[in-house]
Amino acid sequence: FVLADGCSSSVKDAYGLTEFPGIAVNGNINDDVELKLVATGSGEYAPEDAPYPRGEILVRRKDKEHTQYWKDEGKTKESWDDDGWFHTGDVGQLSWHVKREPNSCHERRTVKGHAWTPQPSLQIIDRVGQLE
Repeated sequence: FVLADGCSSSVKDAYGLTEFPGIAVNGNINDDVELKLVATGSGEYAPEDAPYPRGEILVRRKDKEHTQYWKDEGKTKESWDDDGWFHTGDVGQLSWHVKREPNSCHERRTVKGHAWTPQPSLQIIDRVGQLE
């Protein structure tokens, strides 16, 4: 498919859930999504892990809107915390790659005349339920 900036791209991997679609494509986190990692209850994964932060993936929309379970307020309260974070139950790992942004206004480094911006890349590595 062709992106809005005229570049073409192919989707190799997409991550989202019925409750929260569109989290990441090809490891790139959607611009409309806030994502954070928290330590798992088992302590096996934590955001402080080196060299890459790992933990349960929590997400919320930047506009703070969220969906809910149809006629199931209890399940909604179990999945979304008071701050609007959705607990996916998936364990992720963040690494950093450098993305070329030739016409970007973001802070960036220039290497050989091209603008480059460090971008987080998300990889799903486990399920919280399988750890406990």
